[in-house]
Amino acid sequence: MSDYKLVEDKLDVPKSTGVEGFVHTIREILKLPRVQSVNIDSKGRINYKRYILEGEQHDLAVDFEGLQPWAIVRNSDVEEITADSYNAAIILVALLDCAARDNLHPIAFVLGANSNFWNWYTATTGFAVTSKTNICGLPIYNDRHLPDSVLVLCAGFTAKSALIDTQKAYKVEMSILAPQTQVEVF
Repeated sequence: MSDYKLVEDKLDVPKSTGVEGFVHTIREILKLPRVQSVNIDSKGRINYKRYILEGEQHDLAVDFEGLQPWAIVRNSDVEEITADSYNAAIILVALLDCAARDNLHPIAFVLGANSNFWNWYTATTGFAVTSKTNICGLPIYNDRHLPDSVLVLCAGFTAKSALIDTQKAYKVEMSILAPQTQVEVF
């Protein structure tokens, strides 16, 4: 193996891609010739070693675009929900009910990167949700491509589905402002 050189490279898997991001990355690495080892650390980084020939390209670019939450939502059937209430708790139940109506199971919520969800929930219910990782026991995925005023519930055929298995998404616009019910007379 005198013409070969052992190189080590690393790739960071975006957190928003979940387990599917790791599986996709490992598949791409294993397509490369002469891979010797693959290591995954707890921070979402994959290190791999392989032998390359002199002058052979050794950088690997993995495309995560199709695994990002916004791409999954965009590629699913999206139903826009117009809420009769401004109360966030009622709207959350309405989203979950829409999934049940369609015989689907809730998978996760998708929010913008700097989502208004926590302010919206507190302002409309008087209760402050403290968890930044779960809503109603479902994981939260953040994506900078989604507006911060949008809440999306992703649903699939089984309760243990991954985000990539989303069949239908239910989208609602989070509004803190209550409808005007009073008229001011001069």
